Amino acid sequence: MLIAECKSRIDKGLMTDVLDEFDHVLGRSVDTYSDEVDETQANQMIEAAIDQYYIQQDKNGMLLFMEVMVTRMQQAGEVIVPYITENPFMSEEQISKVKAGDTISLDHDVRLKIETVKDADEKEWIGVFTSSEEMHKGSAGNVQMNQSIESILRLALNWEQVNGIVINPFGKYIQMTKKMIELLINGYEYNENERKSKDDENN
Repeated sequence: MLIAECKSRIDKGLMTDVLDEFDHVLGRSVDTYSDEVDETQANQMIEAAIDQYYIQQDKNGMLLFMEVMVTRMQQAGEVIVPYITENPFMSEEQISKVKAGDTISLDHDVRLKIETVKDADEKEWIGVFTSSEEMHKGSAGNVQMNQSIESILRLALNWEQVNGIVINPFGKYIQMTKKMIELLINGYEYNENERKSKDDENN
């Protein structure tokens, strides 16, 4: 099984304890699909799980956080990702002429780069936010985009420059290392395959 393979790769300790229970948790997340999900309200589940982890500081707190992340991935949940522009949108002269409500077109391509944050050891992480309120607690790029949680996790996993993802880096935050991201994606994929198999059996 994918989770067993992932378990063999990670360090002993908290994460292996969490893995021992993660299989059981995944089953509780199956019936979480919804056609209409308010992103801000739904992401409050992530914030609440981070709060609980700060309170508990143990494998149960981590387990709850992982369960919530799987649930949000099943709901095609999104987070806010800050970008920086490598070249300006407009010249100062153009900016001075723009009025509220104007439609503008650009005569050049604008290159965007995901803004990363550094920890105390100068290691880089992708900083993502559950809400605009969390983002505005600090300085986060000059362009912000909503991206699916699944896509940003996969991006972090394959980006050599970063150590992983940090959620809400300016407030109560949680860091997801690449090992943790791999575990989460493998668990999510396993759960999705199980759900599809059950759907096929019922059809």
